[in-house]
Formats: sequence, structure tokens, C-alpha cells
Amino acid sequence: VGVCDFIEDTHYSKDQCYADLAYLLNDELLCQKRKNKDNRNQCYYYLYLYHDRFDINDCRNITDSYFRDSCFLEFAVARKDYNICIYLHDADQKESCTARIAEQKGSAVPCKQLKNPYWMDYCFQGVAVMTGTIAPCADIKNAQSSAENPFTLHGCISAVAKQSNDPGICYQISETQDMY
Repeated sequence: VGVCDFIEDTHYSKDQCYADLAYLLNDELLCQKRKNKDNRNQCYYYLYLYHDRFDINDCRNITDSYFRDSCFLEFAVARKDYNICIYLHDADQKESCTARIAEQKGSAVPCKQLKNPYWMDYCFQGVAVMTGTIAPCADIKNAQSSAENPFTLHGCISAVAKQSNDPGICYQISETQDMY
């Protein structure tokens, strides 16, 4: 571990050395050796996220709000637990949390409670693909794909067909034309 103290290379810093060793050795104390607070938070986040000892209390120990919210988000998704989403302060990450868990569970009900059109449509398409049914696609109100929201009814149906390896599902696209 003391090897990091001897690094003077401008392309590979002591800070990065400590982070790499922290991940490799699963040692949170090495994250504390990083000089920059943001780098320490990032180190904790990746250490907690990518090791089996991941615990919700680890997320509480991260002082940076972005990495703390990201930690809670990934913890909630890993546990498929909507209740953990309430710890998120960022509204967008909170919606992402709900949408990703709904997708995993194959339930469109939580999708309807989302306020952000992007996450709502993401959720409906994710549930449709996960369950292999186009029914959730009908709840996508976005008629035109855009940078802000790429999800559409027809795109959702196509995604289900692709995931199901069933091109016959695509024939239902013409039947949904009247929905707009």
C-alpha cells in the first residue's frame, strides 16, 4: 500500500493508486487516503457498489449528495425495494429508481405514478420488454422520438418484438395507429 506514496507520475496519481488498491483489496480505509473529498466519495461509491458487502448504511456515509443518491439508487435497484427510493433527494434519480425497479418486477402500476415523461415512458417500455407483452406500450403517450424522450409506442412494440425474437409482434404496430 505504501507503494502509492512513491508515485510521482503526472499520468497516474497517488490518488488514483489509492482508489485502484481500494477496489482491488476491498479496503475502505484506502479511499480515505485520497486527498480530494469528491474523489473519496467516488471511491466509496464504487467500492460499495462493486463488492458483496454493499449495505445501505454505506450509502449514508457518503457526503457528496450525487454519489450518495447514486448509491441509494443502485442499492434500491439491487434489492428491488421501492422503499429505498425515498432516501434519494434528486427528483430525477428518484423517478429513475422507481422506473428501474418496476421494470425489474415487471409491473407497470408504479410507472403511472411517475411525473417525468422520460422516466414514465422508459418504465412502460422496460416493463413491456421484461414481460414480453405490448400492453404497457399503450400507455406511452409520446408520438415522436426526441433527444429528451426517445420512447414511442411503436418503438416499444419493436423492442418487445426484438427481445422476444418474434417479428410477428411488429404486425400489431399498424393496429395501434388509431391510438394517436
